[in-house]
Amino acid sequence: MMIRMRVLAIGAIFLIIVMLGGCWDSEPDTDRASALVLTVSQASPKEWHWTFYFPNPTVTVSSLSQLKPSNQFYTMGVTASSLDRAYTRVQQKLARDLYLGQLEVIILSSKLTKPEMLRLLNAYNREGVTPKTAYILVGTPPVNDLALVTPQESIPSVYWESYFECHQCQPEYLGHPEWKVWDDMVTPGVSPVVPYGTKAYEMTKIAVYPGKGRPIIYSTQATEGWAYLKGQVAKETLAFETPWGRITLANVHGTAHNQVRPGNGTIDVSTDIHLSVTLAEWGSSVELTPSILKQIEILGERAVLSRCLLSIGEANRTHTDPFGYGRSLWFQHQAPEKLARGGWEPISSQVTVTLQIRSAGSGV
Repeated sequence: MMIRMRVLAIGAIFLIIVMLGGCWDSEPDTDRASALVLTVSQASPKEWHWTFYFPNPTVTVSSLSQLKPSNQFYTMGVTASSLDRAYTRVQQKLARDLYLGQLEVIILSSKLTKPEMLRLLNAYNREGVTPKTAYILVGTPPVNDLALVTPQESIPSVYWESYFECHQCQPEYLGHPEWKVWDDMVTPGVSPVVPYGTKAYEMTKIAVYPGKGRPIIYSTQATEGWAYLKGQVAKETLAFETPWGRITLANVHGTAHNQVRPGNGTIDVSTDIHLSVTLAEWGSSVELTPSILKQIEILGERAVLSRCLLSIGEANRTHTDPFGYGRSLWFQHQAPEKLARGGWEPISSQVTVTLQIRSAGSGV
């Protein structure tokens, strides 16, 4: 009974504190300018251009069909040397309180170096109201061209936020929220990865940050290899020529299992990739015997393996580790001294791909 009374007393005290203190974030929406997108690009060697995107308050349900997607938002741009200075300057232009609690996407110029990006993220994290789940995107300037409103919604919506929220919609899942990018920035043994977008609604590449300098943009096939090695392929497609004509494998998905060990001046990795696919297209004259199906599976395995080796080769060429193999050694307390000091070691990888055709579509 005494324990129960103590619990009730603590609960009553907490309720009184909440009632007296009020809600921490109780300002009415009518007094706010809620930014949904923030873009950052270089204005000069020491200053950056910051553009905040706000929903257009004149948009109504009846007017949506008459407005272009670009008119459903309005922007406010300032030039400043830091994020907090940008807050101040944009607030000077607003008649309402700048609010970042609903920020959904941060789009960064590919000219932003890793130290500059880390400084930005540190400042962003110190602001308690900013959502750490906002997605980060990198693009080639002008990055304002990437701040798109999706034409697929009946109400104004940020395209990239909708894109990344659907984990199974894309061939590879490339979405990285702010907290994940920041975590990779400050954790030894991993090169931060940010999806690289274009104004043509394309998301086929990743931007990988080395120890210093600007990000390295992996090619489309190297990005696919990275996704296979990370087990982040949801519904990819493989197409290749065979003695029986062009073959297409669809709905490629599966898992990847890694074993990471310290080597002699290398990071030794063994990766087993298991994939399931649909045989979507093949020559109509081809008889799908068990022998032919097995040969198609082998060709598919080779196509995936080539992409994986291309990605590992790009990582070694650019002294990056977007897979986090070095971090695995760090967490296992097996990181060699060079990695422990924040250095980099080449990746020696043995990749095994097993691909199985689960079903067949229509022959052509």
